[in-house]
Amino acid sequence: MQRRLAIAAVLAAGLAAVPAQPAPASHGKSCGIVARGSADYRVDARVISCRSAKTWVKRYLKRRAKPSGWSCTDPPGSIRVYCSRAAKAYWATRL
Repeated sequence: MQRRLAIAAVLAAGLAAVPAQPAPASHGKSCGIVARGSADYRVDARVISCRSAKTWVKRYLKRRAKPSGWSCTDPPGSIRVYCSRAAKAYWATRL
């Protein structure tokens, strides 16, 4: 009986020493809708504020302006603009 308790105590101590799993990567947050002409776009952002993401999406849609140091693409499909810099990103999807 004591042997079982000793084994259970060792296993419990071993499990407590195992570090917790890291949080899954963020897939972005929905920041709302931006209207440009007759089209509406859903803006999403990862690691930056929604306010900044919406501002830059509007500027890109109006005159293809992008933040300094960022790379922006116009991928095929429903995504109209995708801009990233390291882990930061924002994008607009046509609705």
